[in-house]
Amino acid sequence: MAIFSYSCGYGGVHRAPDTPEHTCRIDGNTVETLVWNAVVELLKNPKLISQAWGCDEAANIEQGEKERLENRLRSLDRQQERLLDLYQDEQIEKPSYLVRKQRLDEEQKNIQTRLLQIEQEAKSEQIKQELIEDFQQYCQRIQENLANPSPDLQQEVIRLLIDHVVVGKNEIVIKHIVPTDDDCRLKPQRLDVEP
Repeated sequence: MAIFSYSCGYGGVHRAPDTPEHTCRIDGNTVETLVWNAVVELLKNPKLISQAWGCDEAANIEQGEKERLENRLRSLDRQQERLLDLYQDEQIEKPSYLVRKQRLDEEQKNIQTRLLQIEQEAKSEQIKQELIEDFQQYCQRIQENLANPSPDLQQEVIRLLIDHVVVGKNEIVIKHIVPTDDDCRLKPQRLDVEP
């Protein structure tokens, strides 16, 4: 096994103005073993991705809000009709009609805007669910190679799932990739590592 280390390139000339000058070095085998173990743990528990997103909870909350807003929108439509009837029957004056109509129009517009947001969030949620399913399939395909992976497989999997590693004084923090709609490394076309 080769002996190598990682060092911080931002402790000297390239450091941030508020960062003191420093030199940090850590054993490469130690870090790579810890990172690989974290990746293996994620691959053995793909549900961690859905838990990180809170997918199921968000969908239920949005569905309840959507139904409530749609009911309110129907109620506002009925109020608009009654208001128009009152005005046409000359039971209210035009200035009063216009003020009340404007209030109803504004509320309807706000509700329609929120319903559009909920629809977009639902589409985003569906994409997340598809990505989670793709990730779970990927995890199933790669399971048998986790015990004794080739270096190429390790590198590909690490590039796919790890954003960055932060080495502190007494800790190592491994930042996993949680796929998003905008920048996703786990889209189906990216899941082409064969076991």
